[in-house]
Amino acid sequence: MKKFLQTITILLVATIVVTGFSACKRTKTVLPGTWRLERLKTSNLPYEYWIFQDGEVKICNDPNGNIVIGTGTYVSTPSRITMDFPSNNFNFYNGKWRVIDIDNEIMRIANFDNGGMITREFIKIE
Repeated sequence: MKKFLQTITILLVATIVVTGFSACKRTKTVLPGTWRLERLKTSNLPYEYWIFQDGEVKICNDPNGNIVIGTGTYVSTPSRITMDFPSNNFNFYNGKWRVIDIDNEIMRIANFDNGGMITREFIKIE
């Protein structure tokens, strides 16, 4: 029985390590690019396009990045995206965002730092 428990423990640790490495690769390879922030259908606000590239995140009013309304920096890990916007206009995005789901089509992130939960959903543009 002891040998069986040791084998199960080793398999469990190996599974966690492999899953962690694949998630890290997925976040680092899928995140760069242009994402459109999805809003409630009742909102009349214009779309925001978030462009993640080389540690910089730009929030724009157009998908080509010509009308920049905010800039900041980001660092991604397997399960988190840490953002820092020095401007007061977007400082509510500062902090660690948990990656709920990310692939080549959608990204869902959540922040629990401010006493509640804030979620954002994005659709990959390019």
